[in-house]
Amino acid sequence: MTPPGRSLPHPTFRRLRHSRFARETTSAQPVQKTKRRVLWVNRDISYRRSIRLSLRRWFAPLAAGLLLAALSLSALRNHLIALRYEVAAERARERSLAHSAQKLRVEVGRLRHPARLRSLALDMELGPAPQLWLEPVPAPGETIHP
Repeated sequence: MTPPGRSLPHPTFRRLRHSRFARETTSAQPVQKTKRRVLWVNRDISYRRSIRLSLRRWFAPLAAGLLLAALSLSALRNHLIALRYEVAAERARERSLAHSAQKLRVEVGRLRHPARLRSLALDMELGPAPQLWLEPVPAPGETIHP
């Protein structure tokens, strides 16, 4: 039985009171819903269909564009990896050529060394070059006095 002066609580209030979001209230007045009910009578919802249809119309080209972009990025990545391998091979080739050039410079220096050349000349029985006395040649119309 309800005490005198109090009415039965409203069903909305009862539901709210037992929910986990309930607030402490002192009155048994029903809680107003904050969301307004929207009546769908005489409402134009064709714009929603047109948005949905336009999304369907653009989905295939958009997906194709994304797929094309992904394939392009993949091809670019593969090309960059191939270029890295080529650059690494050329660097290795450059290092080997520089090493060969250094060996050849050392070999030329060894072959031109004066001590080696002197020993080869002695082996071939080549003596020192004779000193030549060059006689001066008179210019035309000039006489040389001894």
